[in-house]
Amino acid sequence: MPLLLGIPLVEWLLGGTALGAAGWLYYRPGGTKDQLVDALSKPSAVQMSEQADEAASTDLDQTSATDACSTCVPPECRNLIEKMRNKRDAFIKEMRKYDPDADAIGGHTFMAGGVLKTTKPGGHYIEIRDLQRGLKNDLEAYNRNKCYDRNPTDGDKSIRKQAEQIRSEDVKPPPGMDVIPL
Repeated sequence: MPLLLGIPLVEWLLGGTALGAAGWLYYRPGGTKDQLVDALSKPSAVQMSEQADEAASTDLDQTSATDACSTCVPPECRNLIEKMRNKRDAFIKEMRKYDPDADAIGGHTFMAGGVLKTTKPGGHYIEIRDLQRGLKNDLEAYNRNKCYDRNPTDGDKSIRKQAEQIRSEDVKPPPGMDVIPL
């Protein structure tokens, strides 16, 4: 029994090298003393793992996100997709309630933030054109940053296609109002 308790104690005191030495002697019975000392002076697997963890965390702190993951989508591309998604949703919402003839008149009441407000003539049309202009700018930034080369998902491709369709959609201006260019 004392021998069984002694092995873990020696192992702990020697920092994981006692069993390494015993294994080395068992598998290399003809080895020399110098070879044994050389084998024992090498760091144990636990020490190597701890050193690797420390090195990895310090290396990661010194690099940017694009260096850490060359196949990941850059944050600016992810932000552009999210902006396009939000503008697409807002465009669809505006188009559902858009009536050029009623928009030319204005004066419709609505609640915004708990406050009763009144629409201005052409307000929906202006909002729709602003959303289209914003989508145009987002698509230009997406192409400028070459986000299409950076591992886009099928959802990203779908959002981009929808944004291109919305940007090029002709929206009839209210009567008496000029077409607002993008």
